[in-house]
Amino acid sequence: VYAPFERKELLESDFDYWALGHIHKRQVLHQEDPIIVYPGNIQGRNRKETGEKGCYYVRLSKTASELSFTPLQSILFAEVTLDVTNCSEVHQVEKVLSERLEKLSASCPQLIDLTLTSRDQKINQWESEQLLSEIVAIVNEANMDKQNWQYIYKTETVLVNHISDEILIDGDHFLGELVRQFETTEIDSFLTDLYEHRQGRKMLSPMTQGEKEKVKEKAKQLLIHELLKGVQE
Repeated sequence: VYAPFERKELLESDFDYWALGHIHKRQVLHQEDPIIVYPGNIQGRNRKETGEKGCYYVRLSKTASELSFTPLQSILFAEVTLDVTNCSEVHQVEKVLSERLEKLSASCPQLIDLTLTSRDQKINQWESEQLLSEIVAIVNEANMDKQNWQYIYKTETVLVNHISDEILIDGDHFLGELVRQFETTEIDSFLTDLYEHRQGRKMLSPMTQGEKEKVKEKAKQLLIHELLKGVQE
């Protein structure tokens, strides 16, 4: 814990404005009398530091306090989630993706972490055949010549089941038991053959816990989707 405090302590102190540091996330903890703000940093340093970055301009007088944010980032890290369920053909993804990017505020260049979701299993086929990566490459090429360019540097696909885990997990049936098993099962034992393979281990880096959770989530989505085929919403 870095410089721990309670907001109550700051409110009771005889200050008109608190500018707090160290944490990169921009937050306004108290709007007035006194203003308490984490301005954050002026430039996102990695994909986890998304959104506008900058500073707060504060005007204090005997009767009022004014607070306004000024964006200063040179490049903006953005997260975009796009539902492509209605795309029956992969080429249609290019159109809906381009339209979505056009709607983004483009006050500066953007690095985009893209998540494509669908309730149709074709999204997994498109991914395995590298058709989606081709679409992303086309969109990136079209957007790189703009003054405020946009570049998709990471793409993830998510197969969405029309029955949520929250509904399934409490159920006294096979699917409920399956979801509960996923909650408690670690995937390390299933990766042993791959990571202990004489050639494979030379090429593979150890997986982070976050990467393991993504693999497990994707396996769960695929399995449940297969089991629910033909079930109507």
